[in-house]
Amino acid sequence: MKRKSNMELLRIVSMFMIVLHHYADHGGFVFENGEITLNRIFLQAVHLFGKMGICVFVLISGYFMVESTFRWKKVLKLVCEVQFYCLVCFAITVWGGSVEFTWKRLFMSIFPVSTSMYWFVTTYIILYFLSPYLNVMLHHITREQHLELILFLLTIWSILPTLFELDICYSQLGMFVLLYMMAAYVRLYPDRVWLQRFGKLRYFLASYGFIFLTVLVFDLLEYLIPEFSLDMEYFGGQNKITTFICAFSMFNAFLHLEVKQNQWINRIAATTFGVYLLHDNTFISRSLWTEWLDTDQWIHSPGLLPHLIVTAICIFCGCAVLDYLRGTLLEKPLFSWLEKRNFRWFHRLR
Repeated sequence: MKRKSNMELLRIVSMFMIVLHHYADHGGFVFENGEITLNRIFLQAVHLFGKMGICVFVLISGYFMVESTFRWKKVLKLVCEVQFYCLVCFAITVWGGSVEFTWKRLFMSIFPVSTSMYWFVTTYIILYFLSPYLNVMLHHITREQHLELILFLLTIWSILPTLFELDICYSQLGMFVLLYMMAAYVRLYPDRVWLQRFGKLRYFLASYGFIFLTVLVFDLLEYLIPEFSLDMEYFGGQNKITTFICAFSMFNAFLHLEVKQNQWINRIAATTFGVYLLHDNTFISRSLWTEWLDTDQWIHSPGLLPHLIVTAICIFCGCAVLDYLRGTLLEKPLFSWLEKRNFRWFHRLR
């Protein structure tokens, strides 16, 4: 299926948001209780991007997978890519002395999916295995039933936890299934007027603005009441209804964005998964932010924002280039060779 450049552009934007989030999350920034500075506000603003970016990625997957077929070769490529980066990153960090060699860490690097070295990857692969069964169900129920199911799951896994901090059988996989169903609804019933009206960037800006405003309010409360202990980014949590609205509105806005077919956008978007695997590898991230980039040294510097943006761009571009080289020099030749060889196990893979 031909890649849609508007959705591929969304992949790029979402991954860049996740890189910005990791700068704020892993950068070692520690502020005093009640301390309010411009730099803290900047970091809180970009820290909110992480959960939204994850939700958007799953929405994109659900949108395309609901009309696609399960392919074992895709699973094999995915697992090989994850395993390659884990082994390479482990070897580099052990050789460089930043990570101590242990057999447990080697085992995790050899079997990164089953040991959940990346929680997102493990959950995503499980979702992919579930997708054929989800598709059968979603194609055979009525539009009303589909919407009712979404509203039911949204209520117990998002709305109730937002209002009452009450998690009912919630899990990462449950969240992914819910997002899958939401994107599938958009794909299967594109003529819904309310969906078309929702496809405006202003809804994303309004929902993000609301979440960020609550962060500022909680900052002020912490400043006025030192004992205040509520999570500053409560409404930006992964399963909060405000995050769902923000991610869904961003997804829908790009879905209705008119972008001509662009091979450069599509090629860059194809590397976004590699960008994630490289920069957020368990062994690499231990040293990347605070040791190699000294991000925490910028905590009170007026140059924090430029440093944040330039660093995120460099990490994204550098990882994208490396992943493109991996795909071109290793993955394509390997799978081309397997196609040509008379391996029964490989040719039986769909």
